[in-house]
Amino acid sequence: MSFSKGLEFVARSQLKRFRAVSRTTISIPIKGETLKTYVYAGGNRGTIVLVHGMALRGIDDPRMEVLGQSFASLGFTVYAPLFPEIANLVISTESWRKVSQVVRFVSEKVNGRVALFSASFSAGIALVAACGDEKNRISAVCTVGTLGSVDTTLDFLIGQQGIDDYGTMVVLWNFLKVPASVREAFRIAAADNGLERDPPELPGYLSKLKKADRELFNRIRSDRDFRLTQWKKFTATKQFQDLRANVSPSLHMKHVPFQVTLIHGEEDNVIPPSESASLHKEFLARGVRSRLGITPLISHGHGSIGLSAIPEAMKLASAFGEFISAV
Repeated sequence: MSFSKGLEFVARSQLKRFRAVSRTTISIPIKGETLKTYVYAGGNRGTIVLVHGMALRGIDDPRMEVLGQSFASLGFTVYAPLFPEIANLVISTESWRKVSQVVRFVSEKVNGRVALFSASFSAGIALVAACGDEKNRISAVCTVGTLGSVDTTLDFLIGQQGIDDYGTMVVLWNFLKVPASVREAFRIAAADNGLERDPPELPGYLSKLKKADRELFNRIRSDRDFRLTQWKKFTATKQFQDLRANVSPSLHMKHVPFQVTLIHGEEDNVIPPSESASLHKEFLARGVRSRLGITPLISHGHGSIGLSAIPEAMKLASAFGEFISAV
C-alpha cells in the first residue's frame, strides 16, 4: 500500500493531475502575529503541515500548490502557513520556534498528530522544530534537500563558483558585512534568480552604484578566495554561533518517536546530498526510523521524470510511500 501511494503521489505531482480539492484560507495565531495559511481539504487520512522554502512567492509558489494539491488528492488535509521572514529570504534563528507553534496549533485543532514536509534550508528549520518540545505531536517528517549542519552547508555555498548562485546570494545578503548598497545587490541578484525575471533588475541597479561598490560586489561574486576571506570574518562572530546553534539539525539530534524520510537530489548544487546522508546516519545511531533516498531525478527544488528514469522513479516512490504511510 505504501509503495502504491508513493507512486500515486509522484505521478500526481509530476503530471499535475489532482482530484477536486477545496482550498480555503485561515489565520493561524502564534506569539506576536498571525500567519496566513492555505488549507487543502482532501479528507481524513491524516494531516500534513507544509513548511515552504526560501522562495519569494511563499505559499503562492507553484511548487507549493502542487504539493498541497497532490497530498490532498491522496486524502490528506494539508496546512500551508506563510512564514513572512522565510518568504522574504531572511534566515532567522526564530523561524523554528514559529514552526513549533504552528505544529501545536494544528495538532490541537485536529486533535491528533501531524506530519511535517519541507525542503531546502526550511527543511532544516522544520527538523529542528520537530526534535523539540512538540515532538510527540508529530507523526512523520519528510525533507527534500535539507541541510544537516550550518557550518558545512554555508561553507559549501560560499565556496562554490560558476553554478547557480541563488543560495549564495541569499546567504551573503543575510550575513556579509558590506555597504548597504552592495548588500542590496545581493538581494536583487537572488530575487532575479528566484523570480526568473526577464530582463533581470541587477544590471540596471549596478549601473547606478558608485564604482567602488560595483567593483566590490563583482569581486565578491566572482572571486571565490576573496569571498571566502570575507566570509571567515563572519564565522567568528556571535551572530554566526547563534545561527549555528539554532538552525543546525545535527546539533538537535535526539531519539524522536516518529519516522524521518530524507530525500535529496544527487546533483544538488545548493545543499549537497552528504547533508541528508549524515543526518540519516545520526538518526539511525539514535534508534530513529529513518529512510534516505538520494536520487538523480531532482535538483534543488525541481524534478523531472522521463521514461528512461522509471527505475529511479520507483525508488523515489518507495521513499515517499514510507512517509505517506507514517502520516
